[in-house]
Amino acid sequence: MEVQNYVLPPKKKKRLIIEYIYKIFVFLMMAGIFSYVWVRFYTPFNMAGNIFDQTVKLCFMACIYSGVYYIFGKFYKAYRLGAYRTTELMYYHFLTMGVTNVLFFLEGSIYKHRILNVLPIIGMFMTQWCLLTVVTLFFNRWMAKACEVRKILIVYGNEDYKNFQKKVERKKHKFQIVGHVDQNEGFEVIKE
Repeated sequence: MEVQNYVLPPKKKKRLIIEYIYKIFVFLMMAGIFSYVWVRFYTPFNMAGNIFDQTVKLCFMACIYSGVYYIFGKFYKAYRLGAYRTTELMYYHFLTMGVTNVLFFLEGSIYKHRILNVLPIIGMFMTQWCLLTVVTLFFNRWMAKACEVRKILIVYGNEDYKNFQKKVERKKHKFQIVGHVDQNEGFEVIKE
């Protein structure tokens, strides 16, 4: 038995590439902001030890932060460009950032054996929120331009299709209704 390779259509490839670039950009941005706040506000200025050792620790913390952010982002579906509105994506990122930042605030407090100043975390959250809004708007627009509108034929059996039609008409950037056909008209009419 011969295994056939599945080839993605070009539109699907574009979509996956844009989502992949978006995820990488978000992770690098979040790790960079976290690293800056961690070094600037929570690490002592006279770092004892080798600078290489301190850099490795910081990179390790940034990787853990990005990993936790990724897990909660997948849980809250924060990376589904084109599937949700921009406001919904931003709400999912808001939840993801909130949970991740609270976890790392608690982790930092345990690490330092005292409650840390919360103002840098709030500032980090606001900076992340502002930058992520711009990035998500940009990538969502890019995704909308890269993916063309899908044409839909509604096949109905009763009058309930009108509610479905209203929902589809609200998403004109994704779908275009090309017609309505009663299911009793037969398969030949639907094929046309």
